[in-house]
Amino acid sequence: MSFNAKGTMKDLLTSLLKAKKTVYVILNSGKEYVGIILKVEQNLVVFQTQGKKNFYDAVIRIEDITSVEVKVRGE
Repeated sequence: MSFNAKGTMKDLLTSLLKAKKTVYVILNSGKEYVGIILKVEQNLVVFQTQGKKNFYDAVIRIEDITSVEVKVRGE
């Protein structure tokens, strides 16, 4: 797994969906979600959260995502 800096946020989210990796998604508001991406649509991403709300899913607008973190080494 490696990041492609030439792609869009949607491209990155789609590659992480295929990889089935746990990701950290940070929004413009500063709110952070931890979990697995379930679906990527044109403007939205469906996210299965982990941690305190591990029985919840979230729908997030792609344009609201500031950054994405994922473990790529040491596995």
